[in-house]
Amino acid sequence: MADWRVDSFIDRESGEATRLVTSQLVLGLQRIRSGGTMVVLLHRADAWASVLVISMFVAFVDKVELVKPKMAHRKRSTFYLVAKGVSPEHEAAIEAVSRWKEQWSLSTFGLGDVKNVLGGAELEMIWSGGEEKIREVLCEFGPESVRMAEPVFAIQTEALRRAPWMKTAGKSEARQSIGW
Repeated sequence: MADWRVDSFIDRESGEATRLVTSQLVLGLQRIRSGGTMVVLLHRADAWASVLVISMFVAFVDKVELVKPKMAHRKRSTFYLVAKGVSPEHEAAIEAVSRWKEQWSLSTFGLGDVKNVLGGAELEMIWSGGEEKIREVLCEFGPESVRMAEPVFAIQTEALRRAPWMKTAGKSEARQSIGW
């Protein structure tokens, strides 16, 4: 039998990022004035969690832009969502806050025995609204998501091309094995 303190620590660590992001989004949307601007740090523009957050913002702001500084974080997967003209009283914003509160609660208090049965992908499916919601978001927002993320990927791609570990006198075995 596992020590409950170790299990609690592992559970807590696995949901830490979700708790942090969702609490910041909730607090930010509950405090911002109508017409204000929010800047949100996200990771991996191609990750489902990021695509979902971006698609939610598109529904209640005037303009959403994904920004990646050319100097800081250029090799990392982080980027900023800049939302201008936020309407926190919009129905979609209220729904987003409700969903983020639920995600925070699940990542903080867990699902009890269900958490032991389901894996991370299944929990993410529950948090994201299920397979139908995923299809809906990808059909409605998928192409726009790709278009918005292209500048982010371009900056990161160029930075990785110029990274010190990519500059070698000859091709390394790893680079040869993947055809570079």
